[in-house]
Amino acid sequence: MLGFNTGKHKDSIEITTDYDGDFRVTITTKEGEVVFSENLKSANKTIILKGFSLNDYSLNISPIPLILK
Repeated sequence: MLGFNTGKHKDSIEITTDYDGDFRVTITTKEGEVVFSENLKSANKTIILKGFSLNDYSLNISPIPLILK
């Protein structure tokens, strides 16, 4: 289960993940304009994004599946 909340600072978002791994994180304005889109790795089941606030932006996070060959 993913959790989102305001980080320790007003202008940060803390994402809690069920496991450490790679995630696609996309941040959009309330109008739908993409302002950030990156693949990020969680550490200690947490991803912290500085410079963004849940009051001003929408957040989408998707796990990137591990492909075994």
